[in-house]
Amino acid sequence: MWLWAIAAAVTGLAFWLRVHELGRESLWLDEGFTYERSSLPLPQLIEHAIRGHHNPTYFILIHYWLGFGDDEFMLRLPSAIAGALAAGASVCLGYVLHSVSAGMVAGVLVAIAPLQIAFGQEARMYSLLCLTATLAMTALIWLGRHPESAARPILGTARLWRRSDRQAAHEDDRSHVATGGEGADATLHPRSAAWAWTTYTLSMALSLYLHNTVVLFGLTALLALLVLCWEAGRAWPRVLANFVAVNVLVLGVFGFYLRTELQQAQVFADSSFFATFPRRNELINSARELYLLTAKPLTPVAGLLYTGTLLGLWELRERPRIAAAILCFSFVGPGLMLLVSLYKPIFGTRLLLWSAPPFFALVGAGVAGRRPWGWSLGYVLVLAGLMVPTLRQQYAELTKEPWREVTKTIDARVQPGAWVIAASHEESLMLAYYRQRRVEPLGRFVVVEAPRHRMRKLGGEGNQVFLVDRKKGRRLLRLRQQLGASARMVREQRFRNLVLVEFAR
Repeated sequence: MWLWAIAAAVTGLAFWLRVHELGRESLWLDEGFTYERSSLPLPQLIEHAIRGHHNPTYFILIHYWLGFGDDEFMLRLPSAIAGALAAGASVCLGYVLHSVSAGMVAGVLVAIAPLQIAFGQEARMYSLLCLTATLAMTALIWLGRHPESAARPILGTARLWRRSDRQAAHEDDRSHVATGGEGADATLHPRSAAWAWTTYTLSMALSLYLHNTVVLFGLTALLALLVLCWEAGRAWPRVLANFVAVNVLVLGVFGFYLRTELQQAQVFADSSFFATFPRRNELINSARELYLLTAKPLTPVAGLLYTGTLLGLWELRERPRIAAAILCFSFVGPGLMLLVSLYKPIFGTRLLLWSAPPFFALVGAGVAGRRPWGWSLGYVLVLAGLMVPTLRQQYAELTKEPWREVTKTIDARVQPGAWVIAASHEESLMLAYYRQRRVEPLGRFVVVEAPRHRMRKLGGEGNQVFLVDRKKGRRLLRLRQQLGASARMVREQRFRNLVLVEFAR
C-alpha cells in the first residue's frame, strides 16, 4: 500500500515539474521534425522516418495525439507524461532493489533531475524510452532477487528443465525465508514471476521500436542478467533459458522491423554525420548532469549523491551480484555507446536517460539503509530544497530556438508582396509551422535551393525580402551576397542562433 501511494505522489510531483512552463518556448528544429513527420499520412510517415534513420513508433503515437492539439504544449505533453511515469517506475526499481524508502529516494531524484525535466519537456522519444527501459530493469532486478521463481519453465522451456511444481514451490519458499521477507518480498510473492517476465518482454519490445540505439540497452540487460545469475546455484541455467526464450519472443515481435533496422544501420554507418566524438570535458559534464544533477562537482547536491552512492555500495556489500547488476545498468550502456562513437559518433545524454534511474536506486538503497524512515525523508527534502534555485534558473532560461519571436518580427514589418526566404529546408520547416498560426499570411514563402541567378530574380520581384538562417555561417554570407546584387540590406537582427535579415529593393 505504501509503495503505490509513494509512487503516485512521486509521479504527481514529476508531472507538475514537467508541465510547468511546458509551452512557453518555441519549438526547436528536432521538435519541428517531430511535427512535420507526425503530420504525414501513415504510409508517408513510416517512409519518412525510415529515410531519416528513425524508428516510426513514436511519430505514429504523436500522429494520433495531434487530434487533441498541435501547439507547443500539446506536442510536448506526451513526453511530460512519460517522464512522470518514469519517476514512478523508478520508485518500483528502488523498491525491488532494496525497500520502499529506497524507492522513494530514487523516484524523487528522477522527478527533480534537471536533465530528466529538460527532455520531459521536449517533443521527442527520449523520456518514453527512459520509462520503458526502467520498467525492463525493474523486472530483471526482481528476477535476479528470486532466481528460483525466475527459473520456473516458461515458453516451452519446461521440455528442457523438467521439474515438479511441488519441488519448485519448496525452493521458492526456502528462498523467501532466506531473504527474510524484506524489500520486494514484502508485497510481491516470489512465486509470481509471470508479471516480471511479461513486463520485461513488453518493455524491451517497445524500447526497440522507439530508437535504434536500444540494442545497446539489450546488451546491457544481457550482461546484467549474467551477473544476476552468478551464484544462483542450480537455477541459473534455467533462468538463462527463460531469458533466451523471452528475447526470442521480443525479436519475434520486433521482427517486422528488424530487416529495415539493419538496412538503416548500414546506410547510417556508410554516410557522413555531423556529430563528433565528445571531448573529455564534455564527457565529464554529461556524466555529472546525468548522475549528480549538476555539472559542478563540488556542491552540496553532488556531495549528498556521492555520499548516497558510497552508502549504497556498502549496504549491498552482502549481495554483490545485485550491486554489480545495478552498476551494470548504470554505466555499461554509456560505455558501449562511447565504443560505438569511436566509429560513428552517437554519444548523447538524451539517449542515456535510462541509465540514471538505476544509479538513483543505488543511492536510495544507501540512504534507506540508515534507518529509520526519517533518514530517507529528510534526505529527499534537503536535496529537493537545494535543487530549487537550479530548477528556477532552468525554467527562467531560454534554451530553445526562438522561432515564435522571428515570425512575430516578420509579421510586424511585412508588406504586401514581400518574400520570406528560408536558407534551407530546416528554416522552411519551422517557418511553415508558425506561419500557419498567423491570422494574416506570412508574405510569400520560398525555400532557397535555387541557382544564383534565380536568387537574384526572387530578390527583385518584391519591394521587401526577409532572409532567415539558423546557422550564421558561410551559407548566410553567400545568400546575403546573392540578394545584395538586386537589393539593399535594411537591417539584421539576431535571435540567439537565428538571424533575420531584411532587404529592400
